[in-house]
Amino acid sequence: GHSLFSGSVVGTGSARRRDQIAVLQNVEFKGIRGNVDTRITKMEHGEYDCVVLAMAGLNRAQIVRSDIRALEISECVPAPAQGALALQSRSGDAKVIDILRSIHDERTALSVMAERRFMSELGGGCHASLGAFVQSIGPEFRMDAFVQTEKGRKKVQGIHRDLSILVDDLINQVTDLY
Repeated sequence: GHSLFSGSVVGTGSARRRDQIAVLQNVEFKGIRGNVDTRITKMEHGEYDCVVLAMAGLNRAQIVRSDIRALEISECVPAPAQGALALQSRSGDAKVIDILRSIHDERTALSVMAERRFMSELGGGCHASLGAFVQSIGPEFRMDAFVQTEKGRKKVQGIHRDLSILVDDLINQVTDLY
């Protein structure tokens, strides 16, 4: 399978990723810096057995390798609003505004706002390792969240038509960690 051997050295610069992967694998974590190519080169030169990279960065750099494995949301909940794009135009530029309106997806915008609200109401990432991801599934939304503080860690999820109720429910499930 895709398991690392016990004690493997995993490179990541993200406490959120480290905290979630640590539950799945008995590995050692070592901080890593640099762009995607630099991080892969460090792994190839033996500094790390594995590096954790954002799939968006690999895709943007058009890196395709047989040894890449995408982590499932259930394994590693992304940071709130990760991968979301915000576009801005000059006010009064009707042509550009019309183009932007044509590509705007309201359910995606609502999902990103819900992820950001979850983070904001829990105090941001200052005191906790935190992930939140909302998916639109038909008329409903599914939210997966991860929180780890000095008091413990929890992964929670829920499904609801009303994002406000969904976010409130998940916040209530993790407030004991604060």
